[in-house]
Amino acid sequence: MEATGFRGYVHKDVVVSVDAAVQVNATLRPGTKSETIEVTTAVPLLKTEKTDVATVFSEKTVKSLPILNQNFTQFEILTAGTQVLGWQQNLNENPQIGQQIMVNGQSFSGTSFQLDGTVNRDPILGIIVINPILDAVTEAKVTTANYDAEFGQALAGVVTAQTKSVTNELHGSAYLYRRNM
Repeated sequence: MEATGFRGYVHKDVVVSVDAAVQVNATLRPGTKSETIEVTTAVPLLKTEKTDVATVFSEKTVKSLPILNQNFTQFEILTAGTQVLGWQQNLNENPQIGQQIMVNGQSFSGTSFQLDGTVNRDPILGIIVINPILDAVTEAKVTTANYDAEFGQALAGVVTAQTKSVTNELHGSAYLYRRNM
């Protein structure tokens, strides 16, 4: 930030995560633009801006965890307080093969799914509509308690996923999925 008659202010390495509130407080002081101040700090131990209970999966974690069937909903199982339902939907009703997972003992249909900030939950069956490709996911977050009011449709938990943004340049990736029994 800059203003006439004040020192410039630069804050580097601001990490912005899915469904997270990031606060940067800047104090502009009188001076010239030629002065440089660099502040480095460690990650705070406590999260004071939100009270949600969540597990965040970074892009590196999503790529490195051995999810054998390449099904995004398997990340929900890796969160404390979750359990796979004893039965699953028929493939005709569930073409994305999303898992029915209970969060903290609540019905699987009470889980809200968000993909890039939009609702990704079937309104009748309560299952994920678009099961994102793991290679495209940059971050995933499973919130099991105290989620924000903006997720009013959720009764059990909130699963949010952020995917890679698009560019005008030609790019792509390939991978081999092989499983020996």
